[in-house]
Amino acid sequence: MIIITLIWLFILLFTFPVFSQELPTISPQPLSPPDYSKIKINEIYPNPDGDGEWVELFNSGSVEIYLESWIIRDNTQSNKIAVENYSISPQSYYVVEFSRDILNNTSPDTVILFDQNNQQVDQVSYQSTIKALSISNYQNVWCFTLPTPNQNNNSCYSPTSPPTPTSPPTNTPFPTPTAISLPTSTSIPPSPTFIPSPTKTPTNSPTPTVSQTPAPTSNSSPTTSDFQKEDSLITQKSGEVKGDSTQLEASASFDKMTWFPLVLIFIGAFLLLIPLLISKLKHDPDPS
Repeated sequence: MIIITLIWLFILLFTFPVFSQELPTISPQPLSPPDYSKIKINEIYPNPDGDGEWVELFNSGSVEIYLESWIIRDNTQSNKIAVENYSISPQSYYVVEFSRDILNNTSPDTVILFDQNNQQVDQVSYQSTIKALSISNYQNVWCFTLPTPNQNNNSCYSPTSPPTPTSPPTNTPFPTPTAISLPTSTSIPPSPTFIPSPTKTPTNSPTPTVSQTPAPTSNSSPTTSDFQKEDSLITQKSGEVKGDSTQLEASASFDKMTWFPLVLIFIGAFLLLIPLLISKLKHDPDPS
C-alpha cells in the first residue's frame, strides 16, 4: 500500500509542471470589410420605350458583396431609389429596376450609387438620351448601345459616335438639316410710270402800248376813279405777269384804258362846242 502511494506521488511530481502551464489562447482574426469600390455602374436605361428605367451594377471584384440599404439617386437630393437586399457574386451583374422614373430624358443628369453608410460608391453623368437605347460602358468607353440587362454590353450603337473614353457621354450630334431651296419668286411687272402732263406755261401777253392822248383842260379836280386809272396804267407799264388771273385783270384794265380816253375826248369836244353854239345863237336872229 505504501509502495503504491509512493508511485502515485512520483507520477504527480513529474506531471504537475505540465498541468500548471497555461494553455495558449487563440484570438479570432477580425474580418476585413468588403471592397465596395468593386461595385460599378455598368449600364443606364434613362429613356425607356414603354417600360421603366433601370440601372445595371457589376461586381468587378473576387468576393461576393451584399447590397443592403444601398440607394441610387440622380443629381437632386429628392429622387432616390432603394436597392433591394441582394448579393452580387464576383464578375456578375445585378439590374436595379426603378419603381418610378427619376432620370432626365431631354437634359443632362447624373446617376449616383451610395452604400448603406451613405458613402458614394460610383457615379456616371450623361448629357442627352436616345429613345429605347442604353448608355453603357463598352471597353471603358461610354456610348449608346442596345439594352442588355444582366449581360455583357453590346458595341456602341451606329451611327452615333462614342464619346471620349473615361468620360461621361457627351451630347449626341444631331444630323445637320438639309437646306431646302425655295422657289424663286416670279418677276412682278413694274408698275406703270406716270408721265406728268406738261404744265401750261402762261405766255406773256404783249403789253399794249398806250397812246397818251392829251386830255382836255378842265377845271374839275381829279376824282378817285382817276387815281385808280392812273394806278392801273402804272401797273401795266411795269410789265408784271402773274398767271391767268393777272392776264384777265390786265385785259380788263386794257379795255377800260381803251374806252375811257375816247369818252373824255367826246366830252371835251362837246364842252368846246357849247360856247360856239351859244355865241352863234346870240348872233343869229330868231327865224320866227
